[in-house]
Amino acid sequence: MTLATGAMSKRFTLPIEVDDFGDMSITLPAELMQDLGWYEGTELEWSEETDGSLVLKKSEGEKSLRTAS
Repeated sequence: MTLATGAMSKRFTLPIEVDDFGDMSITLPAELMQDLGWYEGTELEWSEETDGSLVLKKSEGEKSLRTAS
């Protein structure tokens, strides 16, 4: 998986988790989410590369619902 952050991108390998219903998900490390400025609820876009890897990036239309504390 490649995470795109503006002009930079980083490549990570994360395990795919499968629940009792067969739904699949991944868990992004908290440190990574903090570095990217992402939080639970951040809308992401994904695309699949020709090699089968996925690219994630923050949706351009995503509006922040977080407020400064």
